[in-house]
Amino acid sequence: MSNITVEVESDVVNVTMDDDPTVFTVQIGGPTGTSGSGGYYRHEQASASDEWVIEHGLSQPISACHIVCDGAQVLAPWVEDEGSVTISFGKPYTGYAVLS
Repeated sequence: MSNITVEVESDVVNVTMDDDPTVFTVQIGGPTGTSGSGGYYRHEQASASDEWVIEHGLSQPISACHIVCDGAQVLAPWVEDEGSVTISFGKPYTGYAVLS
């Protein structure tokens, strides 16, 4: 039976088997990626409205829209146009939306 030695250095794992001088190197990670440039935008809707038009100014398309109306998370249809999102409701609501 061969002895197996495992060494971990930073993000590299070396595995050595005594009976066979072969060394396996497995890299567990990679270089750091570029940082994102978009972020998120939080919109506060203080006056009740059945349509919220949000000018967000983010530099990327919106992939998520978290909506809270009158203290409860809700699902509502939203449409994105360049630089803005419109959320439509069946009745007027106050609350906030977080776009990312």
